[in-house]
Amino acid sequence: MQFRFDRFVLDDQTGTLTADGESVALRRRAFDLLRVLLEQAPALVGRDQILDQVWGHDALTPNVLPQTISEIRHALGDSAQSPRLIETLHRRGYRILVPVERVADAPRAAVLPAEEVPSVAAEMSPAASGSTAAVVDNGGRWRWPLAAAALLLLLALLAAWAWRTPAPSPTPPTAVSASARPSIALMIQSDPQAPAWLSGAGSELLAVALGGDDQVRLLRGDGRSDVPPVGDARWQSWLREVLGADYALTGLWRLENGQPQLSWSLLRLADSQVTHSGRAGDEDLGAVSRHVADDLRRHLQLVAVDAAQLAGLPRERGARDAYYRGLAALADGRSGAAVTELESAAADAGAGARVHLALARAWRAAGHVGKARQQFEAILGGRHGLTAVEQLRLEAELARANNRPADAAASLLALHRMVADDVEVAYDLVDAQIQARQAGAAETVLRGLDTLSSEGSRDPRWHLAQAQLAIMQFKLDEAAAATARAQALAERYGLDELAAQAQLVGVAVDRRRNDPQAAGQRLQQLLAGNLTPAQRVRSLLQQGNLLRDTGDFDGAEQAIEQAIALAGDLGNEAQQMLAHVELHTVKSLRSHSDQTLADLEALEPRIAVLEDAGLLARYFNTLGVQATLNKEIDKAEAYLRRAAAEARKAGQIDNEAGVYNNLGNVLFRNGRTDAAVNAWEQALRVFNEVDNGLGAAITLSNLGGVAVSSGDLVLASEQFQQALDRFIELDSGQHMARTRYDLAQVAERQGRLAAAAGLYRLALDAQREAAGDRALHSAAALARVQLAMAQLDDARAVLDGVAAQLASSSDAGTQARIHAAAGHIALLAGDPQAARSAFDQARSLRETARGAADKVAYSDLDLLRVDLAEARPAGQIRARAESLYRQFVRDSDVHGQLMAVLVQARALLAAERPQRAAPLLDKAETLLAAWPDAALAYELGRLRILADAPLESPGRVRLQELAGQAEAEGFQVLALRSRLDADPADAAALAQVASLGLSGLRAAP
Repeated sequence: MQFRFDRFVLDDQTGTLTADGESVALRRRAFDLLRVLLEQAPALVGRDQILDQVWGHDALTPNVLPQTISEIRHALGDSAQSPRLIETLHRRGYRILVPVERVADAPRAAVLPAEEVPSVAAEMSPAASGSTAAVVDNGGRWRWPLAAAALLLLLALLAAWAWRTPAPSPTPPTAVSASARPSIALMIQSDPQAPAWLSGAGSELLAVALGGDDQVRLLRGDGRSDVPPVGDARWQSWLREVLGADYALTGLWRLENGQPQLSWSLLRLADSQVTHSGRAGDEDLGAVSRHVADDLRRHLQLVAVDAAQLAGLPRERGARDAYYRGLAALADGRSGAAVTELESAAADAGAGARVHLALARAWRAAGHVGKARQQFEAILGGRHGLTAVEQLRLEAELARANNRPADAAASLLALHRMVADDVEVAYDLVDAQIQARQAGAAETVLRGLDTLSSEGSRDPRWHLAQAQLAIMQFKLDEAAAATARAQALAERYGLDELAAQAQLVGVAVDRRRNDPQAAGQRLQQLLAGNLTPAQRVRSLLQQGNLLRDTGDFDGAEQAIEQAIALAGDLGNEAQQMLAHVELHTVKSLRSHSDQTLADLEALEPRIAVLEDAGLLARYFNTLGVQATLNKEIDKAEAYLRRAAAEARKAGQIDNEAGVYNNLGNVLFRNGRTDAAVNAWEQALRVFNEVDNGLGAAITLSNLGGVAVSSGDLVLASEQFQQALDRFIELDSGQHMARTRYDLAQVAERQGRLAAAAGLYRLALDAQREAAGDRALHSAAALARVQLAMAQLDDARAVLDGVAAQLASSSDAGTQARIHAAAGHIALLAGDPQAARSAFDQARSLRETARGAADKVAYSDLDLLRVDLAEARPAGQIRARAESLYRQFVRDSDVHGQLMAVLVQARALLAAERPQRAAPLLDKAETLLAAWPDAALAYELGRLRILADAPLESPGRVRLQELAGQAEAEGFQVLALRSRLDADPADAAALAQVASLGLSGLRAAP
């Protein structure tokens, strides 16, 4: 059937559209949509009807229909503002405005003999062919590795954007079925003596000329850092078995007498036979590419079409050369040089969308998100005749420039459904979905990839994606296994960059497993190998962070300074600024000085000009954390609120929640408990919404800490247990250990000593190898509980068991905990001299420890207990304890206040002045309500009885009752002390004291 309207004729038998006898090019979808409108003319055709008839069951973005209508209008010379041919009825549909004449089918003319014409049944459009390679992100975050040759990264990408000129093509492209069209991988390199731009620019033009229609599916040899010789079977296996290529087009670009020359061979991958070869040369680089494309089409018996022209390239020779050099620099990762060259090229009057697109990518690679965004928006808003495929690609790139991976994923999902056989688009989609934390959607696409080709799971990228998903879900064993598979496959196929990427993912797995030794070994292997410059920067930053976390600040600074220098050489300002932030973090950990914080603050103008909301969020969060360490709480709060706002602007929802977590910590330290709880509850809601189990668990731990501080131990126990359950589900070892420690502290204060001891033991066992200082905390706490249970030998064994960690610890405050625990053992064992020595050592360490000055007063209280045991003047002990009490009041330390009051009361009882002790015990009871603690409650009860009736029969009975209660809950030392208070000659109690080595119990109250 022919449809004649205005000056146009649409022939649905031949698949052609003509205007006054001249051919008008339309993509297959646009052609089908126009045919539907003409069939129904003059009736209105609804949007749903169009989508059903043209796209079938493919679920597309809402923009695809108006985009395709816009493409038809452009081809017909119509206008949406003043429609002459096609009318849009908002939210209803479209209709033809002019009369339509329907004419019966005419006989079809043969173009070529039937045996020479491939099948023409496919629905793939020219722009939807395999030549549309994956969108390449030259930014710092994890993406699929670069192309076969460094410059092929750009050629395949830019070939996908075969920008069309408004003038119609004389001969419309003929669609070929996806199953019939040949798949060709471009593996062309350059003579070492040739200029750097020749291979990239020439191959780009060749890709445009060869992939300008639907008859050839162009592929890339992904992940190779060079183009290997034909005899290398590994890359042939990669192209044939994984990417599904039929042929590899190999060749060599060179300059001869100033003219570009290309010698090429077409290799059939099924049998490694060269089926065709040739050589072309011309002073016009585009002419060389067109000649090779025409020769290949004839050899493959494809329908002859006009090759794409050089429309949109700079007109002036110098500007065009700058464009070629810019492409080469961008492919090499030299984003600064790329920006310089491409800005020069874009200034040329003839520079079109391709040039500006390359400049946008260069700006993004250099970290200038704002400038990249402006370029992308200008291209999208311009009149470039974009197809739906091209539109979706640009939308995805713009979304990524705006740090909105969910929007990028939506555009790429629509693109994936349009070009379902394009593996590169599929992997690009998976990456965006992972960045957007859409784990279920990414898993669905990966399942499709596994069946898209017969052996999809042999692709290392498939296993790397599985590893990333497993990391997101904290399934670290699965992540490690997937990473190992990816690395093995990459090495099998000789894919150096993919192998390095697998190693970097392995580092992330090792660090989440709290295995710094394994992570360090991986990084050393990586840095000793052949990395791309961008990979080297990331590896150096990883190494710096790892060395920082293990306390090697000198090594950390050295690694990060190398990353800064290399990022500067590449012109990647975003990576350079990120490295500067990391360097100042290391310096701040060395010294929480005002100057260190000021130096970090001075970076703000350089970071702000990049307009990267994600980077700004990280920067302000770092400032907030550093200000907190400097105890500048108000400043810390202001910075963290700015970080949350930038994270929200960047669409980084879980990062925003993480900032609120940090903000809660700052508010809590500033005494604003209600505001802190609100911040944490907000973070918890977001973490639950995005299914971030780790973030939710950490937030629950923070809320548990607030409940502890407010004295609600029941609520604290519930929240810590919920957090622990999530950490166990995630198999997060060190988080489990830390939360068990928190739960143990609650259980200890509730008087559940056996449970507390078991939890402390589990925490200690988990921390012993990978978390030395944390292990010392757990050891000191476990020894304390064992002392309360009169298990002196077990307590000594625990401290002996962490001797190696104590010797290697660089944290004086943590060392002080162990020495204090040793002092309590000595005091209870009846050796006050050894106890005094240990307490003195703990005090000295706390005086020098960063952030532990307020703990010195606890050492002073310990020394006063030794004074009581040695029966030193009670008046002096009480006066000193009263002074410490006032210090604890100034510090708002309720626990310290309670301990100081009880020491004062013991001193008065030792001086036989029980009446003066009574008011102090009343004060202790009030403090105990705010800081509930079972051990201190028993001690208060014992002192209360001694103050009321120390020698009378009722007092002895009450002491015996108290001893029974304490013993039932495991407080063996308190029970024995109470029995000896009731009857110093109690033979059974004395025998038990002797057998347990508790001679210190015979000392004064």
